[in-house]
Amino acid sequence: MGREVPVKAGKWTGRGLSGAALKRFAVISMFADHFAVVFLENGLLYRMDHAWAALPVDPAVYGLLLRVILGLRIFGRIAFPVYCFLLVQGFLHTRHYGVYLRNLILFALISEIPFDVAVTGTLFEPEVQNIYWTLAIGLVGLRFMRRAERLDGEVRLFACGAVMLAAGAVGQILRVDYGWTGTVLILTLYLARDSRMLLFLTVLLFGLMTMPFEVLIGVAAAGLLICLYNGRRGTIRHKLFYYWFYPVHLAALWALGGLLLR
Repeated sequence: MGREVPVKAGKWTGRGLSGAALKRFAVISMFADHFAVVFLENGLLYRMDHAWAALPVDPAVYGLLLRVILGLRIFGRIAFPVYCFLLVQGFLHTRHYGVYLRNLILFALISEIPFDVAVTGTLFEPEVQNIYWTLAIGLVGLRFMRRAERLDGEVRLFACGAVMLAAGAVGQILRVDYGWTGTVLILTLYLARDSRMLLFLTVLLFGLMTMPFEVLIGVAAAGLLICLYNGRRGTIRHKLFYYWFYPVHLAALWALGGLLLR
C-alpha cells in the first residue's frame, strides 16, 4: 500500500443554496414527476386510451394533457441528480455512517410495495427496485471509494476503477432504479466534488446517457442547482419527513388515482 492521501470534502464558498434548499427543490421536483407518471400518465391518460376509449375526447384537451405531462417530467429530472449530490455531501460530513446506511435500507424495504404498486401497477415487481436501493448501494460504494482514494499512484487508479465497476454491476444486477448509471453517477459526483464545472458536466453526461432529448433541460437545471450549492447544510427540520415522503406520496398518488379515476 502507498502513502495515504488526504481526502478533501470539497470546497464551497460564497452565496448560493444550502443543502436544505436543494433538498426542498428535489422533493418538489420528485413529487411533480411522480404526479405526472402515477396520476396523469398511468392513471388519467391510460384510462382515456383504454377504459374510456368509447367516450368522445377533445383533441385539444388530450394534447394539453400530453404537454402538461411532458412539462412535469422535465421538471422532475431535477430530483435524482440533486439527491445523489446530497448523498455525497452527507457522506462527506456524517459522523454516523452506519445510521445513514441503516435508514436508507430500512426505507428501501418500506418503499418497495408503494413504489411497485404506484409505478408498475403490481404488488411486487422484481424487474425494478425503488430509488432508496440505488442510494444505499451508492453509499456503500462511497465508503470503498474513499478508501481507494487514499491509495497512491497506479494502485489508486485501479482501486477507484474497481469500485466504480463493482457499484455499477451491483446496481444493474439488482435492477435498482436508474440501474448502473445511477450508482456510477453517485461515485462520479464524489470524485468531481471539488469542481463545479466537472459536477455540471457529470450530471449533463448522465442525462445524455439516460434521458430522452426533450427532457435534458431538466437535467441541466439539476446541474446548475448543484453548482449553486454554498457548502452549508442549512436548517432541516423534521428530518424523517424527507425519508417518509417518498413511500407515502407514492401510495397517496396511487390511492388518489384509484378513487378519482374509476
